[in-house]
Amino acid sequence: MIKHFAVIALLALSMYGQDGSRKIAGGGVTVPGWTGKIDANEERTGATLQDAKFAPQGAGGFEVTTGPAVAYWNPANTASGDYTVKATFTEPQSVVSG
Repeated sequence: MIKHFAVIALLALSMYGQDGSRKIAGGGVTVPGWTGKIDANEERTGATLQDAKFAPQGAGGFEVTTGPAVAYWNPANTASGDYTVKATFTEPQSVVSG
């Protein structure tokens, strides 16, 4: 039985491979009740949750700006039994790096 599940798990990837990690100004988790965890490899290099950004946007939405790879979740969101998780992601511009 799954008690907690990651709602959003993101890795910054481009068409041509993985982008390097970067620090995001004004980073951290500012959505009440939510938390996150930096990828273990990036954590070993000194990255922290403050190096990525998870903020509220609009009515019930979120804005995620990744620096290091990170997963975000709200521990109050639990599920048991069979369930389906759906999400819609909108990418405003291409992330193709050349």
